[in-house]
Amino acid sequence: MTHYNQRRMLGGLLIIAGVISLLFQFEILQLQSEYIVASIFAVLGLGLISSYFVDRRMWKLFCGMLLVFIALPIFNSAAHMYPDDLTGTAFLWMFALVFFFIFGRDRSQWWAIMPGGILFSLGGLVAAQAYHLADDEVLAGFMFVGFFLTFAFLYFIRDARTRTGWAIWPAGIFIGIALIIFANYLDLFFYTEYWLPALFILAGVYLVAKNLISGKKPSNPYNQV
Repeated sequence: MTHYNQRRMLGGLLIIAGVISLLFQFEILQLQSEYIVASIFAVLGLGLISSYFVDRRMWKLFCGMLLVFIALPIFNSAAHMYPDDLTGTAFLWMFALVFFFIFGRDRSQWWAIMPGGILFSLGGLVAAQAYHLADDEVLAGFMFVGFFLTFAFLYFIRDARTRTGWAIWPAGIFIGIALIIFANYLDLFFYTEYWLPALFILAGVYLVAKNLISGKKPSNPYNQV
């Protein structure tokens, strides 16, 4: 998209936003002010998102998503379509989708899986808390399961280009934390407060021992555990 076309598109969006505002001021549109403001933000946001697919400028995608996010709570303040607590979920999930989209567009951008997975897991936690689906301790455990799945995915897509074999370690730590939380909640084991330090110690001992035994760097580091 040329600079001329970009200016023309931005000008058109501003004209639409201005016309909507004037129709509201002259009471031609009989809508609550929240709907008008939300519509303006949504139109501008969707315009930026659509322009991203033309010239692939990431700032347009992020700014467009941000404007759409601003529109959601304003619209909901009048429509009351969902609990206000879900606004945080919408914010986290929208940006998680942006990161997932980055990875889907270019598989070499594997780093985007980490913020995407973490934001998606946090959004799920906020949504579950809003609807009181379970005790906070249980929900925290499932959040760490989400973190585990994020890094487990990175591990399973490892190859010569991504070199993400290291992801097995944070994945193991996160699933270990989740199991400790669940075990503590269900009173299945004693002394669970010592499990996490023991987990770190065992992982450290394994890494040091492996390094001492091998005495050299692995030939295929991306495929090593």
